[in-house]
Amino acid sequence: MSKVLDVLKKTRAVIEKPEAWTKGVCHGVRTEGGVLETGVSGADCHCLIGALAVATEHEPSHLWLEAKTALAWQLPRGVAERLVEFNDHPRTTHADVLALLDKTIAEWEGTV
Repeated sequence: MSKVLDVLKKTRAVIEKPEAWTKGVCHGVRTEGGVLETGVSGADCHCLIGALAVATEHEPSHLWLEAKTALAWQLPRGVAERLVEFNDHPRTTHADVLALLDKTIAEWEGTV
């Protein structure tokens, strides 16, 4: 398995459960009042980019960039450079983010 494919699968695993995904903060802790931004350590929820960062911890930075680029290629033109905006858009759901990851993973499984 390619390292990028491995990173994509790890990213999905980080935010697989709806409560593990969030908008508006990279890494957060859920509270009764919402989500508080925090560092990676102690976080219990992550946005798409935050989950990608968790998945590539201790990996070369080029893997983060390659995985981010692979995800961006699956987005409509004009959105590709803005994964954060995709994640944080009011109409984007957890299911949308997982679908993007699944589509990207399937693409990589077919070509790697």
